[in-house]
Amino acid sequence: MMAHNRSRLRVTHRGRISRAPDPRMKIFSRRILIAIIAVLIVPQFPLFAHHSFSAEYNITQPIELKGTITTVEWTNPHAFVTIAVEDSDGRFRQWRGEGGALSYLVDSGWTMSMLQQLAKSKNLVVVSGYRARNGTGPANGMWVKAIEVPDGRKLVFN
Repeated sequence: MMAHNRSRLRVTHRGRISRAPDPRMKIFSRRILIAIIAVLIVPQFPLFAHHSFSAEYNITQPIELKGTITTVEWTNPHAFVTIAVEDSDGRFRQWRGEGGALSYLVDSGWTMSMLQQLAKSKNLVVVSGYRARNGTGPANGMWVKAIEVPDGRKLVFN
């Protein structure tokens, strides 16, 4: 029994006889090309996958708090600070503030030890940012845009 030949004979424009490619090979080649492109592009998507700022924070509600940093969380993907703020009744309320990616904070001049020192010193800081939307986090949640430290420097925190 003769083996099935996957290509057909054809005559080229110069009069030579050559084998014409099997049309199924074109489909196979396209599939390989699509698979290669997918392998190169798909790993890039997690870099863009991130929670929506506008879904969690309200940019129309800027807030500025004066208080002391009580806790610091220097963890990926974001840093968090808790700020104790005295209200008009003399009671302290805790605000949880989310900051930017650690690499951005380092580029802005922050270090974990600097934040920990601020928490230990109990010095007053001014924290500015945007309130959290209702139902998306703690009742007193915020996105921290900047923190003014006791020496007067205002460092970006997002």
